[in-house]
Amino acid sequence: MKIIIQCKYLAEGYIYTIERKGNFVENITEFVQQGNLFKDKLPEDLKEEPVNRDGWLSLSHMASDISFFPFKEWMKCQERAVQSYKRELSEISYSQGPYEVRETICRMIALTRGVNCEPEQIVLGAGTQLLVGQLMELISKDSVIAVENPGYSRFYQTLKKMNFAVHPVSLDDHGIKMAEIKATKANVVFVTPSINSQREKLCRFPDESSC
Repeated sequence: MKIIIQCKYLAEGYIYTIERKGNFVENITEFVQQGNLFKDKLPEDLKEEPVNRDGWLSLSHMASDISFFPFKEWMKCQERAVQSYKRELSEISYSQGPYEVRETICRMIALTRGVNCEPEQIVLGAGTQLLVGQLMELISKDSVIAVENPGYSRFYQTLKKMNFAVHPVSLDDHGIKMAEIKATKANVVFVTPSINSQREKLCRFPDESSC
């Protein structure tokens, strides 16, 4: 423990080492005058101020009404997860995400979406856009992509920035229009499972297309 503490103090600059003599305390008794650090002040139009959002109603799809969020239940689940998986939380998890989580997701999407897959086929990441970006790095730049219209605009923007040929495809009562997909000659299709009732046709699409 003593060695660990010494290494920490050394790394943070509180002590220094002289070979064959030992460790010595740095001269850090003087306080830095914060007022003299910045000669050029930040322009007024760039300064941020706290905003009181009491009574605001956000219509953004990136926000949620926290008054309906079950914080108590969430905290209980979080505490139970910490107690049950202390060792896993102290380690660097597998690059695809914790196996137990992926296994649970497999069961959930099988029940709710009718999607049967294995934990090895699931990748967890820090957001949909990041994962889409990583996925598309594996796809040929000559690929033609179809996306739902209306749909998640950030998908469209991300794919366009990656210089893919992206074609918005209209929706009907059953989801994305299969005839329009074929007309675009797309070999990659982004769809929302919850609004598409023609999963069988979508699953057959790669075999029926020319790619």
